[in-house]
Amino acid sequence: MNIDVENSPNHYLKYLYFSRFIVQSIWAALALTVFKSSDFLPIMIACYPMLDVLFTLIEVKAQDSGLRTSQGITILIGLCTTLVIAALQQKAVLILDLFGTWAILAGLMQAATGIQRRHLLGGQWAMILSGSQSTLAGIAFIVGGNAGKYHIEDLPRYAIFGALYFLFSTLRLWLAKPKNFSLNS
Repeated sequence: MNIDVENSPNHYLKYLYFSRFIVQSIWAALALTVFKSSDFLPIMIACYPMLDVLFTLIEVKAQDSGLRTSQGITILIGLCTTLVIAALQQKAVLILDLFGTWAILAGLMQAATGIQRRHLLGGQWAMILSGSQSTLAGIAFIVGGNAGKYHIEDLPRYAIFGALYFLFSTLRLWLAKPKNFSLNS
């Protein structure tokens, strides 16, 4: 089977992952500097799951193979989280709880997607680790926030780690040789 490299999963994923790295890095930088002590930080926090939704929708469109269950769950959870965090405004502990819950669920879906893609693309260790770390961070946000150890200002640091995982995934895909694949498997 001849592989059309321009339409391979590696081709679109490396650009998608790099775009996610850039956007998450910018979001984290803004949240850590411009909006850190501002009333806008909860709105910035609400935007983060929405960015995940937008990138997941872009990924679904690029795949042209339909919406997978993990992607559908990711979109639904991200939309709900964005709306509720925006409604909560200044209730930091509740925002931490909700964001933590989102991080747990989104992390599990990301790890599941990484495991599925491992068979198509090889590797995917960064996505699996990122999903696992997101799950653990979500638990830490919930437990720590309710114990007064974590604050809403800690959430942008979470984005930095996510951005780095997307950078590692991008580099791995740029260095990988295309494999035979089927998007329908």
